[in-house]
Amino acid sequence: MTRAPSTNILLISAYFPPEVGSASHLFYDLGRELAKRGYHVTVLTGYPSYHVDRTQLPDRYGNGLWMTEQMDGMRLIRVRMPRMPRNIPVLRGLEQVAMSLAFSFAGFAKVPHRPDVILIYSPPLFLGLTGLIVRLFRK
Repeated sequence: MTRAPSTNILLISAYFPPEVGSASHLFYDLGRELAKRGYHVTVLTGYPSYHVDRTQLPDRYGNGLWMTEQMDGMRLIRVRMPRMPRNIPVLRGLEQVAMSLAFSFAGFAKVPHRPDVILIYSPPLFLGLTGLIVRLFRK
């Protein structure tokens, strides 16, 4: 495989380990393998909250609007978002819009390199807007 040695890949997913689910593990596996092959991988995601025991999470997930951490060669940028009840469709929709806006801001302010490639796990559908906004502001 031929590629430029400084290719920057941005993965955007609402869920990422330690959360449990197909989205989190799919993008974790993809990002880990891309990082092993020499790509610069940044993951934009939320703080863990889906299918996790919050009492078992490390203290670092307790504070701040965002945080940066390293995992298996990937840079993770985690953004805190308000969680809404999942059984009320309107509130769940508002949560997804808020997530898209929060990720858009973090993608503009916190992603260290201009992404050459942006891969988005969707649904939620509004994350597509996040990719568009990051593309517009980061060129």
